Amino acid sequence: IHQKRDIAALLVRELPANANGMQSALLWAAHHGYPEIIDTLVKKLPADKLSPRDSEGGYTPLMWSIVNGHSEVARLLISYSPLEALNMTTTDHNSTPLMLAAEKDDEKSAIALLK
Repeated sequence: IHQKRDIAALLVRELPANANGMQSALLWAAHHGYPEIIDTLVKKLPADKLSPRDSEGGYTPLMWSIVNGHSEVARLLISYSPLEALNMTTTDHNSTPLMLAAEKDDEKSAIALLK
């Protein structure tokens, strides 16, 4: 766990908050399920930069965390992203985070999205 925090600190130090790099790091950390890195990055990014979309279907960090079964990361992102928690964001194929959670049988993420 300590190494993940060191990586997060390095990313924050090396990537300016207004750069696409930090948003890419957020997508990567969500995709691979690193809550410590997510927690550090979201505290450094402005609220309007917390839901970048990737070029592979328009997925946000929340969507990637759900698709890849990282419910802890999904719940963390939901706590920082109220618009996504309300399912106002869709992929390029019109799937919402709640729809993705249902497709993956991710009960924990679905419940967090419905609160």
